[in-house]
Amino acid sequence: MKGPSGRRRHPIRRTWECAHCHKRSVTTGRVVQMLCTCTASNEKPVWMTIVQDPRPRPFPHGLETLT
Repeated sequence: MKGPSGRRRHPIRRTWECAHCHKRSVTTGRVVQMLCTCTASNEKPVWMTIVQDPRPRPFPHGLETLT
C-alpha cells in the first residue's frame, strides 16, 4: 500500500479550460468537474473541459550527443 509519500512524489494536477471564455484553471486530482464563472446568473452555466497536454517523452539515456 502506498502511503502519503507516494502522493508527494507524483502530484496529480488537472488543467481545465472554458469553451466560452477560454479561461484556464489548474486543480488537484480530486476535482472531477468544474463550472466556469464567466456567464451571468440568468444564462446557462458553462462546464469546463479537461485539457489533455501531451506528456513529455523520456529521452533515451546516452543519446544526448547524437547529431
